[in-house]
Amino acid sequence: MGFFSGKTKQTTTQKPERRVKVRVEPPGYSHHEFELPTSHLRSKHFASLMAKAKKEDGVEGKVVAIPCGLEDFLLAMVKTATRAPFDSTPRCPILGWLSARSR
Repeated sequence: MGFFSGKTKQTTTQKPERRVKVRVEPPGYSHHEFELPTSHLRSKHFASLMAKAKKEDGVEGKVVAIPCGLEDFLLAMVKTATRAPFDSTPRCPILGWLSARSR
């Protein structure tokens, strides 16, 4: 009867997950900025993109600059957010089209 009696459950306070700014810099195009949880950047879907960023000194203070196409970044982000297996193809037809265009 918690809702009707005015009593609520006590929620435990959780630390908010740290976030980092990511700048996607496709060659020859303007950059795009995103803010992601740090756990996303540690996923295996972002491993090759982060290797590119480290190789080209893409870490500037609190911003990580990744020199890649926007499609590659978005595909890695969606696969990480949906916890898709590393070698899977997207289940969504739009993402299938997006990954086909980026190859």
